[in-house]
Amino acid sequence: MPQAIQKSGIQEQVTAIRVIQTAEQVLSARWGKDRSRLVGFVSFSSGILKIQTTSPAAMQMLGKEKTDITNAINHALGQKAIVKMDIRSSGF
Repeated sequence: MPQAIQKSGIQEQVTAIRVIQTAEQVLSARWGKDRSRLVGFVSFSSGILKIQTTSPAAMQMLGKEKTDITNAINHALGQKAIVKMDIRSSGF
């Protein structure tokens, strides 16, 4: 990170935004735009990426592909930022 970001104390927020944007891009590339819209990346903190979906099928696919998706996002970031994905169902 640039020194200005580190000195200002917003490094965590910048990292979280970068992780979420990268996660959206990686999932869209893997699943396509339509299917990836079923998934919302809620937050990132302390190595945990929180994800919500209203689709049971998307939740199942995320569960199966969790390791591959995590590795793809970390690779795109150039660092091991994501340690765990917390996948939750959101519904009515």
